[in-house]
Amino acid sequence: MTRKRWMAVGVSVLLVGAALAFIATRTSNVNTDLAIAAGNQFFSLLQARNVRGATEMYDVRFRNQQGEVWDRLLASLDAQQGPVTKATLAGVQIVPVEEVGCVLLQYQVSRGVAASAENLVLCPTTEKTSFVIVGHELTHSDTQQNIAAGVRVQMKGVRLP
Repeated sequence: MTRKRWMAVGVSVLLVGAALAFIATRTSNVNTDLAIAAGNQFFSLLQARNVRGATEMYDVRFRNQQGEVWDRLLASLDAQQGPVTKATLAGVQIVPVEEVGCVLLQYQVSRGVAASAENLVLCPTTEKTSFVIVGHELTHSDTQQNIAAGVRVQMKGVRLP
């Protein structure tokens, strides 16, 4: 390898390392148990057909921008397919959102005979004693139809030269 190539590889590794260190400092003290409790509460409210209570768990910005649409969507799902009958936590990941350590919760959800994969992104409140939903993505298992609002997490690989 030429000297320029080695320098490019070195700089790339340094930048990736710096980015990972920055993210680690922002996400190291995230209480995933509180986030999981909030996610489970959200689906428990939908199971009890309390759509209004569930949507109140969305962040204020989410409700201001998408609240009415998601109120109608969740009410429509409840009316057409019935309430949530089962919500199984399938994955938990800590993710950075606007320099804050947040949590991506992945659920497998059943409503009657209909099934969906639902991702919730939850971030801690200012006092860090609870979490609010800042993003919600729903994918129907049979049609792969997808609807999402708020913060979405996209996994990307890093390719080094």
